Amino acid sequence: VGGWFEIYDGLTFVTIRGAGHQVPTFAPARSRELIKHFLKNRKLPKEPY
Repeated sequence: VGGWFEIYDGLTFVTIRGAGHQVPTFAPARSRELIKHFLKNRKLPKEPY
């Protein structure tokens, strides 16, 4: 599992497993997927990424 997300009142909280607070440094591929989904206004994948 690359991470998980939870939605509260329209706010999406994303956790990328093992990334710490510098996600692009420690998990570049996973953070890139997150940003791509955000910029294209797509839902986050439910399957592991």
